Amino acid sequence: MIHILEIFILLSLFMILIRLILTKSKWEKVLSYSSFSSKAVILMLVFSLVSDQSFLLDVIIIFLILNIWGVLIVSAYLERGGNKR
Repeated sequence: MIHILEIFILLSLFMILIRLILTKSKWEKVLSYSSFSSKAVILMLVFSLVSDQSFLLDVIIIFLILNIWGVLIVSAYLERGGNKR
């Protein structure tokens, strides 16, 4: 059974995905990606708590670490002037 909180998070994910697709700025794309990943982690956390599956917490932690490193690497690349087309 889907809870109301999960529906709102899915709606938020959909709106962020639209923003990610429609935006032109590279920095806004990085921000949208980071926001999308954070909301996906929150959705996984809610699912983990509702279904009482604690092993998903390890997956969530790994996903958060990959998200942080991905955003940092892409931000450093863009800051140095990468992909100037």
